[in-house]
Amino acid sequence: MHWRKMDCAKTICTTIWVRTGLMPRWLAVLTYLTALMLLIGISFYVWTTLFFPIWVFMISAYILVLNYLYNQENDGITLER
Repeated sequence: MHWRKMDCAKTICTTIWVRTGLMPRWLAVLTYLTALMLLIGISFYVWTTLFFPIWVFMISAYILVLNYLYNQENDGITLER
């Protein structure tokens, strides 16, 4: 049951990402496919439970790389109040 809740959360996040352009389209499609695989395949194959942690790792790595590239462009200057 908890897998279905995670799939719903991923689907909602992905829809927001696509409409706002926050993430690239390939990552959104991959998220939709992961959610679909979890919905369909969780009862057939035990290894499909690894899709969620791998998905979280991919999203986290993408955000970290973007942050690193942004800091490299701006020479590490941060805005202070």
